Amino acid sequence: MPNPINYFLYSPRLGFRLWTLADLPLALALWTNFAVTRYLGGPFSPQQAEEKFRREIALQEAVGVQYWPFSALDRSACGLCWPAAL
Repeated sequence: MPNPINYFLYSPRLGFRLWTLADLPLALALWTNFAVTRYLGGPFSPQQAEEKFRREIALQEAVGVQYWPFSALDRSACGLCWPAAL
């Protein structure tokens, strides 16, 4: 299976990757959405969402974990995943 978006983990349906600075619009769309964040303490204001986004990138750099963005490989959906088995 090809890996065009540099997923570090993927299956026939889903791909998991790390946030990049280019993902800020996606992070804002996700973290300001009540349906996405209602169990994560949100929704967040755009400023809070950007701060959270930057903290997630810093967390990955510091300790190797973050809320990883994932998407359906057919581009039909996306979301966030916390690696629970650490």
